[in-house]
Amino acid sequence: MRYLFEDYELDTARRELRRDNAVVPVEPQVFDLLAYLVRHCDRVVTKDDLLTAVWNGRIVPESALTTRMNAVRAALGDSGEAQRLIRTLRGRGFRFIGDARASVDASANMGEVAKPRCRTPTSRRAGIPRRRLAKGPQLKVMRHGLRWRPPPLVPSDVS
Repeated sequence: MRYLFEDYELDTARRELRRDNAVVPVEPQVFDLLAYLVRHCDRVVTKDDLLTAVWNGRIVPESALTTRMNAVRAALGDSGEAQRLIRTLRGRGFRFIGDARASVDASANMGEVAKPRCRTPTSRRAGIPRRRLAKGPQLKVMRHGLRWRPPPLVPSDVS
């Protein structure tokens, strides 16, 4: 499977990252980390997801993940300040926000199916699950933009 974004090509079958048809050297774990982020660009990826996918659930210090993430950003010409392609969501995880397009290579495994393309989110909160704040009739009222007020208290003993 090949993923195309900006002027990069990530070929998972050959395990190569290319920029303008020149191979960008990356370590195996750095490649696996980038491939996982690009494959799951439609959602926020937690640190636990990355540790399970890249390190097969082994216990490693958090600094190992930080070091590899910095290497991924360096290979892409990105940084923690710019966050042009990989966004860090504090307390949530990471998200690949580049405009990635998947294409199936003819020489690759024919069982692979191309995923829909991922687009850059328009808001800084994109990809963060939102909590439902109301249920039932309150939710219906909130959808219409009205302020919900509880029904007035009616005294049960009216004399």
